[in-house]
Amino acid sequence: MTESASAPASTAPAATTPADDNGSELPGRVPSRGWYGLAFVLMLIGVAAFIASVNVAQSQVDAAVGSMQRFVAPGSGELAFDQPGDYLVYYEKIGTFNGEDFDTTGVFRETPALDIDVEHQASGDFLTVRQAKYDKSESQIFNHGKANSEFIFTLPAEHFGPDAERPVRYTISGAHENLDLDDRVLLAVGPPVVGSLMSDWRGPFGGAAVLSFAFVISATTVLVTWMLRHGKVTRRQD
Repeated sequence: MTESASAPASTAPAATTPADDNGSELPGRVPSRGWYGLAFVLMLIGVAAFIASVNVAQSQVDAAVGSMQRFVAPGSGELAFDQPGDYLVYYEKIGTFNGEDFDTTGVFRETPALDIDVEHQASGDFLTVRQAKYDKSESQIFNHGKANSEFIFTLPAEHFGPDAERPVRYTISGAHENLDLDDRVLLAVGPPVVGSLMSDWRGPFGGAAVLSFAFVISATTVLVTWMLRHGKVTRRQD
């Protein structure tokens, strides 16, 4: 009896499925290298956001500097304010006031000794002027480091009552403690810059938050992609 001819063997390679050490099939999908590119783009977005926030902060500082009220010591000047709160007195090493240029960087190696008085014009009350010991960071961003925040005083809320004339006016006077010193210095008065700057999401605070978030997401994406592409998958023996 003649045996039937067997079917010709197929020459096509058999499909294989990745398996672990025990022969169990594992998913064979490997993440694309495009995930590395995505992580890089996210990091660039974070860096760009931080740089933009620094530029916004610089604009805010420039606006704050331009709006400050100035006077020359020895001498006095008039200050006008619309709201109570803390205000700093800055010693400007370089600046311009009433068409006069000031540059005392070569005159004083350190901040000159000054005596500052602030008087409420309506009542004649003198405000307490304190050393700005905890506000030295203002000098790092104000006038490109060419000014120091030396004194601080607080405008009380009672000076801004409903019957008070707006703006509320004060007289500020400054003098060298060394009466033999004739050099004149430029002083500027304004609210603290750092506090409002660091609390604004448009400033470095928000930029740093976006940069940190982008860094974490990018690093996680790179790590997971590398592990799935090159790491060895293991299973627990039950």
